Amino acid sequence: MMKKIKVFLADSNVIFREGMHTVLECEEDIEVIGEGTSAEEALTFLQKEAVDVLVLGGNMGEGIRRIAETWPSVSLIFVGDPYLGKEQALAEKLTFLSRDTEPAELVAAVREVGSDNLIASAHDGEAEVKNHSHNAHRGGGSNVMRKTNGSQ
Repeated sequence: MMKKIKVFLADSNVIFREGMHTVLECEEDIEVIGEGTSAEEALTFLQKEAVDVLVLGGNMGEGIRRIAETWPSVSLIFVGDPYLGKEQALAEKLTFLSRDTEPAELVAAVREVGSDNLIASAHDGEAEVKNHSHNAHRGGGSNVMRKTNGSQ
């Protein structure tokens, strides 16, 4: 049986978070194992459960940095305003998706960063991380930014 990518969703906007959940739960290789409204809730969840990918939206601010420092093995995707969130995501070396990203791009991003964790765990914890393209655009003008180095 194929190992599923375990995802936690954190966004204060319930409708947006539920939309991401609905998109991701349709995929056989992705499992949404939890949801929260803040970075604090994500941190609490991470203390109890192993997560491959954390999708953060809205204004998570300092919480993103704390998650990245405390849980370096968790891949982070920040979904936010393309004008405000992109700079923060790049500064934190996160994968960035704008809030108007197509659902297929969310799925592709989760698979891409989540596969890093599956590969690492398959190699007994050895860090094997892919370099992501700096500015990957798929399908007509959407805004997707990827990590540019392998540090996790």
